[in-house]
Amino acid sequence: MGRAGCAFLLALGLILTVTSGSAFGQPGADDARTAADPLTVAIDSVAPPVVTPNSSPTLVVTGTITNNSGSTISDAAVRLQRAAAVNESEGLRRTGELTEADYRIITPTVPVGASIDPGESARFTITFPYRSETGNALHIPAPGVYPLLVSTTATTSGGVGLRSDTARFLLPVIGLPRSVSEAPESDSANGAVSDAPVMPTVRRPLPITLLWPLAETPKIAPGGTGDGRNLRLLDDSLAGSLSAGGHLDEALTALEDAIGRNGESAAQLAESVCLAIDPDLLIAVDAMQPGYQVAVDPADPTGVTRPGAGAAAASEWLARLRQLSEDVCTVALPYGQVDLEALARLGNSDFTARALVTPSDILAAVLGTEPVRAVTLPESGLLSEQSAGMLADTTGGTALVASNQVALDSADQVRNSFARVSLPDAANPDRALTATLFDPATAGALAAVGGSPQVPSYVSGGSRDAAQAPRLQRMHDALGALVWPALAANGNGPDGPGPQSLMVVPPQNWRIDIAEGSAILQTVTQLFSAGLIVPAPLDGVTAAAARNNHPEGIVQYPQQNDSDRVSDDVLEPLSVTARELEQLRSALVTDPNLPLTPDAFLAPLWGDLLRALTSADRRVITPAGGTDHSSADAAARLRLDTVQNTLNFLHTQVTVLNPGGVYTLASGQSPLLLVARNDLPVPVQVRLQVSAPPGIEIADLGVEQLPPRSHRQLSIPTEVSHTRQFAVDIQLTTPDHHVLGEAIRISVRSTAYGQIMTILTACAGALLLALAGRRLWHRFRGQPDPADEGHERP
Repeated sequence: MGRAGCAFLLALGLILTVTSGSAFGQPGADDARTAADPLTVAIDSVAPPVVTPNSSPTLVVTGTITNNSGSTISDAAVRLQRAAAVNESEGLRRTGELTEADYRIITPTVPVGASIDPGESARFTITFPYRSETGNALHIPAPGVYPLLVSTTATTSGGVGLRSDTARFLLPVIGLPRSVSEAPESDSANGAVSDAPVMPTVRRPLPITLLWPLAETPKIAPGGTGDGRNLRLLDDSLAGSLSAGGHLDEALTALEDAIGRNGESAAQLAESVCLAIDPDLLIAVDAMQPGYQVAVDPADPTGVTRPGAGAAAASEWLARLRQLSEDVCTVALPYGQVDLEALARLGNSDFTARALVTPSDILAAVLGTEPVRAVTLPESGLLSEQSAGMLADTTGGTALVASNQVALDSADQVRNSFARVSLPDAANPDRALTATLFDPATAGALAAVGGSPQVPSYVSGGSRDAAQAPRLQRMHDALGALVWPALAANGNGPDGPGPQSLMVVPPQNWRIDIAEGSAILQTVTQLFSAGLIVPAPLDGVTAAAARNNHPEGIVQYPQQNDSDRVSDDVLEPLSVTARELEQLRSALVTDPNLPLTPDAFLAPLWGDLLRALTSADRRVITPAGGTDHSSADAAARLRLDTVQNTLNFLHTQVTVLNPGGVYTLASGQSPLLLVARNDLPVPVQVRLQVSAPPGIEIADLGVEQLPPRSHRQLSIPTEVSHTRQFAVDIQLTTPDHHVLGEAIRISVRSTAYGQIMTILTACAGALLLALAGRRLWHRFRGQPDPADEGHERP
């Protein structure tokens, strides 16, 4: 059917789509089939996924055609079509914009079957050589990355022609195997093989650094404290991720298998790869080992729990990770994959240090190996001037940023690996941050791989639509994006010099399976074998970044990130809660005789606040093509509400007890005796804030220390000048006068008699002295006292 037939179909409104499987090389649940798609095509496998000089001379594509129309279709046939090699980096993400006319190399059609009933499917296999002097072939002339199309046609029982031209993928060609000289159209694989393989040009091997992220959406239930209780998780999905078949298990297995092979390429891969690990994940997995609890209702994280089932899986996975960390480098992700823009807007230096500086210490403590430090990986791959300034003030070092987010004062931006981001201010005109630049085309293609495709904010325009492509197509886009820079740097294909180095930065919360991970790592090892790349260890990259002789640049913050970042509705209450947590911490005291420190006691709550700022799941694409942040925002608000409730509870654990009834002072200067209670597991310093009516003087005790989980009597000097009953309001506070516990009001009765009683007592005493003096006077003179008249002795 020609162009007229296609126009006819469009007029009828027959929309044709192509879907792929849920795993690399296999169909699955994410196939997008709707009633509006009468003919869908799923590409099940492409062998080989990357062509090398050692590959077989033919490409084999298998797939499935499904009839979703209401009538039987017949004469179904498929063919391969090839477009020209991609000649620029951005072209890797724009193959969806190509029309069928751009795929000029066309192979003969291959019949699929006589007929396909409604709702039924038929499998197909297409086999054609890459090149052939006499037979039909894809006629690939040289190494490169080539867009391929599976074009499908069929006819309904009513005579309506159907056509599909959206089953597309990239075919990376590192080198070409021997060609087929004679190949019958029906069975080109049986043709005779001739001609030598085509090797890639190797001029300057491209230094490559590959980050291999291990992260998970934060699962630790909020509201806990570090007082020795078992870990509590929101759900038990982390156990599934760590167990056989889970994405964390498969990501680790793929890397273990790749570097465990013998040979120089495996050794080079181990030298170039670096595990990028979320410290929050490590804390959770480490705490799962002795046993843990799971919330029955995730919406009630402090409610009823049940035992978790992943303790053994956590122990095994962590042991494997520790072993692997001895062979490859490690680097810490920001804690809980925290959003750096949110941190910068929060403006809390201590909180920022917990997110960016402490993670490296956590990796060293849990894994027992020293990570690469002074490297920050923004989850979004971009920085604003505010967040860049925060990093310069907090960590220094280098930040990994997409190259299209930094405008350089350089004529050759593509080839630059580093930039010195200027952040001048009045006090420090030389203030700057070093940025290590990565290719956004490669990183964006990798972000789209897996079961939860992501669209980072540095990906713009039509490239954002690529994340909605079928899973197999996204996988091949990523392989092409890995191969293209290595070929370009060595003069294979595009005019002009290629990049100077390649920093491969997948998204932090990367959901790939073992087949996808293995394909990516195998492609890298094939590039090593071809001599197109060489290892660039991350610590060497950071050393190069520190030389400070890089081109000047300024950050370019994309408007797209305004919709992806953490909202102010989350940030504002978090700021209030963080201040309250700091106020409580200021009152707690470290006791060298106790194993629990105040920082360890409150660390889980700080972790909860950091998890509320996570970027995990904020950039996962929806079926409609956008990003939905409602679930991420709801999870953040749940964490904040739970932390606030826990803080309120902790405040009630430090209070002064109400004696009840009426408290009687024995005298005007009797002390007021009260009992203060501290039910926290760490000592706390307190002040007594007392409010009493005029005429009552109550001394300020100053700062008092209450021992953990005990009571202490406080003797408060009090002076009362009246006999009266009065009310006293008493409140415990921190040394900085922040309220602890609940205020109490006690009724006090004083037995002091006041000024009149004092005068009467003084007068009576004076009279007594006068009478005694008169008696002594008369006695000294030998005269009887008149008062004794009538009382003389006989």
